[in-house]
Amino acid sequence: MVVQLRFTVIPALSPRVGAPCMDLDKAIRHLRNRKELVDRAIAQLEELLNRAGVDRPQRRRGRKFMDDAERLQVSLRMRSYWENRRKQSSE
Repeated sequence: MVVQLRFTVIPALSPRVGAPCMDLDKAIRHLRNRKELVDRAIAQLEELLNRAGVDRPQRRRGRKFMDDAERLQVSLRMRSYWENRRKQSSE
């Protein structure tokens, strides 16, 4: 099944007296229908990726955690860095 997406601009509500106003319920129904189409299109594309056997890279989330050895290296490196900075500022 192929889903074609067409986006239309929904006019904003007019603050002027006597200007035509859009029915909000109609606008919400229209947007929900569009959302359903987009959701179906995304599901189909994801299914195609899964069928094709495309390996998507796993995203790393959050901070990288250091083990004790890495933490010690960073600590020594920063200690040396700040010692050099203090020496330069005192000269």
